[in-house]
Amino acid sequence: MNDTNTSISNFVLSCLKEIEEKELAGAVFIIIYLVTIFGNTMVIVIVITDHQLQRPMFLCITVLSLIDLTCSTTIVLKILAILLFNNNLISHSGCLAQMFILHHMEALEIFLLTLMAFDRYVAINDPLRYPAVITNKVILASIAGINVLGVILVMVYMFFAETFNFCSTNILPYCFCDFTAMLRTACLEDTRYIIYTSTLSAIFIVFTFLLIVFSYAKIILLALKMSSADGKKKALSTCVTHLSVVGLFYFPLIFIYVVPTSRQPASSTVASSMIMVSTIMPPMLNPLIYSLRNKEIKQSIQKVVKRKRVTTFIFN
Repeated sequence: MNDTNTSISNFVLSCLKEIEEKELAGAVFIIIYLVTIFGNTMVIVIVITDHQLQRPMFLCITVLSLIDLTCSTTIVLKILAILLFNNNLISHSGCLAQMFILHHMEALEIFLLTLMAFDRYVAINDPLRYPAVITNKVILASIAGINVLGVILVMVYMFFAETFNFCSTNILPYCFCDFTAMLRTACLEDTRYIIYTSTLSAIFIVFTFLLIVFSYAKIILLALKMSSADGKKKALSTCVTHLSVVGLFYFPLIFIYVVPTSRQPASSTVASSMIMVSTIMPPMLNPLIYSLRNKEIKQSIQKVVKRKRVTTFIFN
């Protein structure tokens, strides 16, 4: 193979080779994907059709569902193609496109989770000022801003990936195209890629994670001061549940992108599995954690179900 990445027309994704029952694994991924599609699509439809839900927090939840749908589709469909049809080839341009979408969605979710934590902090810490501080316009402007910032951050990784040389192999040790996978495979003599990207990831990922933890810690402290035992229990339960999903999303990202590659386990299966956990499980759980446990969304779903029953009864 030549010394430049221009000679690479295709990559081979080395995915879940240890699994013998590939059909069973494929069935599990299909179930996860269908649950993800159903949950997130239902949230989007409910918020769009119910004008009473078109408020800042629910706008954030809708965007989160769109991100989760995009991220899960980008990853799971290729994994299914590998498991069920043994289609483990991906073009160089397709690999870069998948990497851009994946990292862009990850960046958007990181910023959005931070924004949602801040929204809850203001709502509980300063409820009287909340309607003036957090408005739909502020949320939409923030979402537009984090989208632009996300593109700028991801382009740094894309620039480095474009300069990689693949002189010994075109086999990527992951189930999908990811910057870390390309970094592991490329022939690198310069450690600046590792230093730059680990530093950028540390600033970007760890800082936002600390902001989220700080926001929820303040909320928990306020909840502990509540006089109502039921209100205290509900607030604490919500915070713990949210932080659990945030941790499920963040910890693999911190381990893979912040910890230098040289200090990570040699097994690429571990790294690939951790990234899959952070990109596949939260999209399936987010509708349940952020939406379907919400009283207003549950009431809206009940209205739709009742309306459907009445319509069915009339036409029958």
